[in-house]
Amino acid sequence: MFDSVRKHQRVLLFIIVVLIFPAFAFFGIQGYDGMFSDRDNLARVDGEPVTRSEFEQAQREQFDRIRQMFGATVDPQMFDTTSARRDILEGLIDQRVLSVHARDRKIVVSDERLREAILGLPGLTRPDGGFDIERYRAYVNARGRSEPHFESELRRDVAMREIPDALSQSAIVPLVLLNRLAKLLSEVREVAEIAFKPEDFAGKVTPDDAQLRKFYDDQPAAFQMPETVTVQYVVLDADALASRISIAEADIAAFYEQNRKRYSVPEERRARHILLRTTPDAPKADRDAAQARAADLLARLKTGTRFEDLARTESQDPGSSRQGGDLDFFTREMMTAAFADAAFTAEKGVLIGPVETEFGLHLIEVTDIRPSRGRTLAEVREEILAEVRRSQAARKLAEDADAFGNLVYEQPDTLQSAAERFGLKVEQAAGVGRGGLASLPREYPLNHPRLLAALFARDSIASRRNTEAVDAGAGRIIAARVVEHQPARQKPFDEVRDDVRQAIVRDESKKLAVRAGEDRLKALREGAGREGFSGPREFTRTTQGAVPAPAMDAIFKAAVAKLPSLVGVDLSGQGYAIYEIRKVVEAGADAIEKRAAELRAQLEQLIAQQDVADFLEARKARSDITRSLSRLGGNATQQ
Repeated sequence: MFDSVRKHQRVLLFIIVVLIFPAFAFFGIQGYDGMFSDRDNLARVDGEPVTRSEFEQAQREQFDRIRQMFGATVDPQMFDTTSARRDILEGLIDQRVLSVHARDRKIVVSDERLREAILGLPGLTRPDGGFDIERYRAYVNARGRSEPHFESELRRDVAMREIPDALSQSAIVPLVLLNRLAKLLSEVREVAEIAFKPEDFAGKVTPDDAQLRKFYDDQPAAFQMPETVTVQYVVLDADALASRISIAEADIAAFYEQNRKRYSVPEERRARHILLRTTPDAPKADRDAAQARAADLLARLKTGTRFEDLARTESQDPGSSRQGGDLDFFTREMMTAAFADAAFTAEKGVLIGPVETEFGLHLIEVTDIRPSRGRTLAEVREEILAEVRRSQAARKLAEDADAFGNLVYEQPDTLQSAAERFGLKVEQAAGVGRGGLASLPREYPLNHPRLLAALFARDSIASRRNTEAVDAGAGRIIAARVVEHQPARQKPFDEVRDDVRQAIVRDESKKLAVRAGEDRLKALREGAGREGFSGPREFTRTTQGAVPAPAMDAIFKAAVAKLPSLVGVDLSGQGYAIYEIRKVVEAGADAIEKRAAELRAQLEQLIAQQDVADFLEARKARSDITRSLSRLGGNATQQ
């Protein structure tokens, strides 16, 4: 196919011009630009895109959560299914629907609310509990954002969360329902058990060779080796480029002089405040009352009342009142304008106020001042060196990317030419599956979903040609080729004989355990002796882990009008169990009332979650949403 393209380039070029020229007449250049610029968007919500980079970031975060839950040894690719990818995309669409709704409703996030959100970010406090502005800047830079851009996104996210929060406050649970549920959950049942475990019957199962062979032939999928490939690959890496870039000391000094302002630490102030909440549009009587209250508090402070004591009892700022009104160190831009103007013009230790902001009236005392200062060249040299190298490496990568992509396409049978041209090493990896190579980090370029999809494409396996150059993110571009393909295959019978035997013993032991349990239950119901039961235990409907879930369900569904009551349960892989319910104890009125109070918050949360889900579905039904599911891989199609 590639040879044919090369031999007929002139003919193909003529055909392309003939096909494209009329389209320009209808759509114009801008239409083509829009079409191609949209190629990495996975969805649109009322015109706002959900980009591939957003999706990949969300997918990485999901994989990180999986590692935290199951440990570093788990392969997150086990969870990278078509269904999981669609769920991630749908979650991003939900976020965009909320964002558009917040924009349309003109939901505004104040500077104070933004400050609270920033202070709530994890890992940004110093050992003494204060806010670490340098760590915050590093946090923002690590996400590839400028501070204004990051804070704009954070405002959007906070505004988006206001909608579910408002819905959650409207959930109401009827008292009759609460009491009925509390009564059921408080009921105690005293139960004895006889267990029939599969391992107790394993010695009775002795399969012969014919049974082993039949089981093997009937279930080929249970004894298969997955499809794998051996690949060669090369990675064009901005970090590797950066390490080879030499920067002259004079250039570092020049960069420092040109960017002195960036390397200055702005003035920081520490203050404490007492907030009396009111709003500019509040009735005059309420505002006058707040002013009078502020004047009274100010007078008490001036006559010796401790600021922190008054803040704990009188301040209406829940975030700082517990700390005696302390706001820790902050820069001017972290505060709303009126508050910042007052705090940054006041002298240390002088009471000022009341200062009016959109949140109410503030009484303020500045407790410490850190003057602005410039960091020296020696202090920031390594920082500048790394930044200049990254910048030059990014430019170099952008310059090399097209040539790299063209070279692996024009010489499709080898990666050596690209390696020699760009000073790279051709790497080789065996045992790469459709989910990647578990021995490599998930974020390694060879495990990138787009590259894996290209490697396992029919043409790549059949022709052994190079894949296209794939942008694997984080400044890395990778191309690869299949050098050996191992199709999925059934393991030889002799290799898995022991596994087959174990599978048969396991299955047959379960059947024998169930049969024995059912026979014993029948005999008990016909009046046989009740020997063999364990000592009685007490269960409620919320008892965790004492018996398998199917057993708990059967115990509390069993009729108890006449005791003792017998129930048998097939526990699947765990065999069979008989439960004898000997006693039922119902809770008293006081216990039910207490339990109902505990349940209220849980049920209101569940109802609120359903309200949010219903709200989202209604909004999505009214929104213009397009999904490019085919770009997720798998069997998804355009919607």
